[in-house]
Amino acid sequence: MQNCIQAELRKIRLNIGFSIREMAADLNLHPATYQKYEDGSRTLPAEVLKMACELKQKVDEFMAGMPARIDARIEEDYPHGIPGRGGSDVQEIEKQ
Repeated sequence: MQNCIQAELRKIRLNIGFSIREMAADLNLHPATYQKYEDGSRTLPAEVLKMACELKQKVDEFMAGMPARIDARIEEDYPHGIPGRGGSDVQEIEKQ
């Protein structure tokens, strides 16, 4: 059972894209302590697994909203279309 929990902790970290050091920092743990939780040489407290799951949820929510934020930023930076993408700037150049 404990090995399944450690595997889940590692899966969460890899899904987020964090190194052991980054994950440990976000969970306020020393990297060596975190690594021992992940490799099973130290019993993983339920609270640490809960914090890891909450972190994953926050990252997932952030990433789910990313396309809309990118689209909004592109619209803000290029209200007439992206240069070279067939927008109005290309039509203006063709008219000249």
